[in-house]
Amino acid sequence: MITVFQRVENLTDRQAAEAVRADLSWKYALGLELDDPGFDASVLSEFRLPASETKREELARAYGSDGYALVAAVYAPFSRAWLRQVPAVDALRVMLIHNCVPTIGNSGREVVERRRPLDDGGEGLPPGRWRLTSPYDTDSRWAAKGDDLFCDGYKVHISETCHADAVGGQRRHGRPGDRAA
Repeated sequence: MITVFQRVENLTDRQAAEAVRADLSWKYALGLELDDPGFDASVLSEFRLPASETKREELARAYGSDGYALVAAVYAPFSRAWLRQVPAVDALRVMLIHNCVPTIGNSGREVVERRRPLDDGGEGLPPGRWRLTSPYDTDSRWAAKGDDLFCDGYKVHISETCHADAVGGQRRHGRPGDRAA
Protein backbone atom coordinates (compact mmCIF):
# COMPACT_ATOMS: atom_id res chain seq x y z
CA MET A 1 0.00 0.00 0.00
CA ILE A 2 2.90 2.32 0.74
CA THR A 3 4.27 1.91 -2.78
CA VAL A 4 0.83 2.80 -4.18
CA PHE A 5 0.74 6.00 -2.10
CA GLN A 6 4.33 6.70 -3.12
CA ARG A 7 3.47 6.44 -6.79
CA VAL A 8 0.29 8.51 -6.52
CA GLU A 9 2.12 11.32 -4.73
CA ASN A 10 5.28 10.92 -6.88
CA LEU A 11 7.60 10.59 -3.87
CA THR A 12 11.12 9.25 -3.55
CA ASP A 13 11.75 6.30 -1.22
CA ARG A 14 13.04 8.65 1.49
CA GLN A 15 10.00 10.93 1.18
CA ALA A 16 7.61 7.95 1.37
CA ALA A 17 9.37 6.56 4.45
CA GLU A 18 9.17 10.01 6.05
CA ALA A 19 5.44 10.23 5.20
CA VAL A 20 4.86 6.88 6.97
CA ARG A 21 6.67 8.27 10.03
CA ALA A 22 5.10 11.74 10.12
CA ASP A 23 1.92 12.04 8.00
CA LEU A 24 -1.21 11.28 10.03
CA SER A 25 -3.31 10.55 6.95
CA TRP A 26 -0.79 7.88 5.84
CA LYS A 27 -0.73 6.35 9.34
CA TYR A 28 -4.52 6.25 9.38
CA ALA A 29 -4.80 4.69 5.90
CA LEU A 30 -2.14 2.10 6.75
CA GLY A 31 -3.73 1.27 10.12
CA LEU A 32 -0.62 2.27 12.07
CA GLU A 33 -0.41 3.56 15.61
CA LEU A 34 0.39 7.26 16.01
CA ASP A 35 3.76 6.46 17.58
CA ASP A 36 4.78 3.90 14.90
CA PRO A 37 8.46 4.59 14.11
CA GLY A 38 8.22 3.64 10.42
CA PHE A 39 11.04 1.91 8.55
CA ASP A 40 14.24 2.55 6.64
CA ALA A 41 13.70 3.88 3.11
CA SER A 42 15.90 1.17 1.59
CA VAL A 43 13.17 -1.41 2.28
CA LEU A 44 10.94 0.02 -0.49
CA SER A 45 13.35 -1.03 -3.24
CA GLU A 46 12.58 -4.69 -2.42
CA PHE A 47 8.95 -4.24 -3.53
CA ARG A 48 9.64 -2.98 -7.06
CA LEU A 49 9.79 -4.98 -10.24
CA PRO A 50 13.31 -5.38 -11.58
CA ALA A 51 14.38 -2.72 -14.08
CA SER A 52 15.66 -5.07 -16.80
CA GLU A 53 13.28 -7.06 -18.99
CA THR A 54 15.43 -10.17 -18.46
CA LYS A 55 15.00 -9.99 -14.69
CA ARG A 56 11.25 -9.42 -15.10
CA GLU A 57 10.98 -12.51 -17.28
CA GLU A 58 12.91 -14.51 -14.67
CA LEU A 59 10.57 -13.30 -11.95
CA ALA A 60 7.48 -14.12 -14.06
CA ARG A 61 8.85 -17.63 -14.69
CA ALA A 62 9.48 -18.13 -10.97
CA TYR A 63 5.98 -16.91 -10.04
CA GLY A 64 4.42 -19.10 -12.74
CA SER A 65 6.40 -22.18 -11.70
CA ASP A 66 5.52 -21.67 -8.04
CA GLY A 67 1.86 -21.14 -8.94
CA TYR A 68 1.69 -24.29 -11.08
CA ALA A 69 3.38 -26.31 -8.30
CA LEU A 70 0.87 -25.00 -5.74
CA VAL A 71 -2.16 -25.73 -7.93
CA ALA A 72 -0.81 -29.21 -8.75
CA ALA A 73 -0.42 -29.94 -5.04
CA VAL A 74 -3.97 -28.73 -4.30
CA TYR A 75 -5.46 -30.92 -7.06
CA ALA A 76 -3.31 -33.96 -6.26
CA PRO A 77 -5.30 -37.07 -5.24
CA PHE A 78 -3.86 -37.05 -1.70
CA SER A 79 -4.74 -33.40 -0.91
CA ARG A 80 -7.78 -32.34 1.09
CA ALA A 81 -10.90 -31.78 -1.02
CA TRP A 82 -11.80 -28.51 0.73
CA LEU A 83 -8.63 -26.90 -0.66
CA ARG A 84 -10.13 -27.07 -4.15
CA GLN A 85 -13.08 -25.01 -2.94
CA VAL A 86 -11.01 -22.04 -1.71
CA PRO A 87 -11.83 -19.10 -4.03
CA ALA A 88 -8.21 -17.86 -4.02
CA VAL A 89 -7.01 -21.23 -5.34
CA ASP A 90 -9.47 -21.09 -8.21
CA ALA A 91 -8.48 -17.48 -8.97
CA LEU A 92 -4.81 -18.55 -9.05
CA ARG A 93 -5.60 -21.49 -11.33
CA VAL A 94 -7.50 -19.28 -13.78
CA MET A 95 -4.83 -16.52 -13.69
CA LEU A 96 -2.17 -19.12 -14.51
CA ILE A 97 -4.18 -20.48 -17.44
CA HIS A 98 -4.76 -16.96 -18.77
CA ASN A 99 -1.22 -15.62 -18.34
CA CYS A 100 1.22 -18.55 -18.41
CA VAL A 101 1.97 -21.57 -20.56
CA PRO A 102 4.04 -24.58 -19.48
CA THR A 103 6.61 -25.64 -22.09
CA ILE A 104 9.58 -27.97 -22.25
CA GLY A 105 12.85 -26.03 -21.96
CA ASN A 106 16.27 -26.75 -23.49
CA SER A 107 17.16 -28.95 -20.52
CA GLY A 108 14.13 -31.19 -21.15
CA ARG A 109 12.40 -29.95 -17.98
CA GLU A 110 9.08 -28.18 -17.81
CA VAL A 111 9.41 -24.39 -17.81
CA VAL A 112 6.60 -21.89 -17.30
CA GLU A 113 6.63 -18.90 -19.67
CA ARG A 114 4.40 -15.85 -19.91
CA ARG A 115 1.79 -16.01 -22.64
CA ARG A 116 2.47 -13.69 -25.55
CA PRO A 117 0.01 -12.19 -28.04
CA LEU A 118 -0.54 -14.03 -31.32
CA ASP A 119 0.86 -11.12 -33.35
CA ASP A 120 4.09 -11.47 -31.34
CA GLY A 121 4.40 -15.15 -32.32
CA GLY A 122 2.96 -16.34 -29.04
CA GLU A 123 0.16 -18.62 -27.91
CA GLY A 124 -2.35 -15.80 -27.60
CA LEU A 125 -4.09 -14.20 -24.65
CA PRO A 126 -7.76 -14.61 -23.77
CA PRO A 127 -10.03 -11.69 -24.67
CA GLY A 128 -10.22 -8.95 -22.06
CA ARG A 129 -13.84 -9.75 -21.23
CA TRP A 130 -12.76 -13.21 -19.98
CA ARG A 131 -9.26 -12.63 -18.64
CA LEU A 132 -8.86 -12.14 -14.89
CA THR A 133 -6.68 -9.13 -14.21
CA SER A 134 -6.58 -9.24 -10.44
CA PRO A 135 -6.70 -12.12 -7.99
CA TYR A 136 -8.15 -9.67 -5.44
CA ASP A 137 -11.12 -8.61 -7.57
CA THR A 138 -12.15 -11.42 -9.90
CA ASP A 139 -14.97 -9.34 -11.43
CA SER A 140 -12.69 -6.62 -12.85
CA ARG A 141 -11.55 -6.90 -16.45
CA TRP A 142 -8.91 -5.41 -18.72
CA ALA A 143 -9.95 -3.36 -21.74
CA ALA A 144 -8.18 -1.28 -24.36
CA LYS A 145 -9.21 1.09 -27.09
CA GLY A 146 -6.39 1.96 -29.45
CA ASP A 147 -2.78 2.07 -28.32
CA ASP A 148 -3.00 4.62 -25.54
CA LEU A 149 -6.39 4.15 -23.86
CA PHE A 150 -6.69 1.17 -21.54
CA CYS A 151 -8.09 0.32 -18.13
CA ASP A 152 -8.34 -2.42 -15.56
CA GLY A 153 -11.67 -2.34 -13.80
CA TYR A 154 -15.31 -2.10 -14.79
CA LYS A 155 -17.26 -0.82 -17.77
CA VAL A 156 -20.68 0.69 -17.28
CA HIS A 157 -23.20 1.28 -20.02
CA ILE A 158 -25.84 3.88 -19.31
CA SER A 159 -28.74 4.44 -21.68
CA GLU A 160 -31.78 6.69 -21.76
CA THR A 161 -35.08 4.92 -21.28
CA CYS A 162 -38.67 5.75 -22.15
CA HIS A 163 -41.53 5.65 -19.68
CA ALA A 164 -45.27 6.18 -19.83
CA ASP A 165 -46.47 9.70 -19.06
CA ALA A 166 -48.93 9.95 -16.19
CA VAL A 167 -51.34 11.93 -18.40
CA GLY A 168 -52.71 10.17 -21.48
CA GLY A 169 -50.37 7.14 -21.36
CA GLN A 170 -48.16 8.50 -24.16
CA ARG A 171 -44.51 7.48 -24.25
CA ARG A 172 -41.90 10.18 -24.07
CA HIS A 173 -38.16 10.44 -23.45
CA GLY A 174 -36.71 11.91 -20.31
CA ARG A 175 -36.30 11.35 -16.62
CA PRO A 176 -39.15 10.33 -14.35
CA GLY A 177 -40.77 13.42 -12.84
CA ASP A 178 -39.98 15.70 -15.80
CA ARG A 179 -43.00 17.59 -17.11
CA ALA A 180 -43.95 17.08 -20.72
CA ALA A 181 -43.31 20.14 -22.88
